[in-house]
Amino acid sequence: MRIDTAEEKVYVDRTKEQIKDAPELHRDKHIGDAGYREELGTYYGTGAPFGGRPA
Repeated sequence: MRIDTAEEKVYVDRTKEQIKDAPELHRDKHIGDAGYREELGTYYGTGAPFGGRPA
C-alpha cells in the first residue's frame, strides 16, 4: 500500500473487483470485532495487519 498525500490517493495491491467484493465495514459494528478481523484475514490472506502481505 502507498499513500500519496499530495494527490489524496491510496494505492493498493488489489483489483477493483477484489475491493468491491471485500467484506463491508460498518465502523460501529465491526471495530473491535474479532470475528470480523478473522473474516478480513481470510479474505486478504495473512502476514500483515488486517491480512495481506507485509509492506
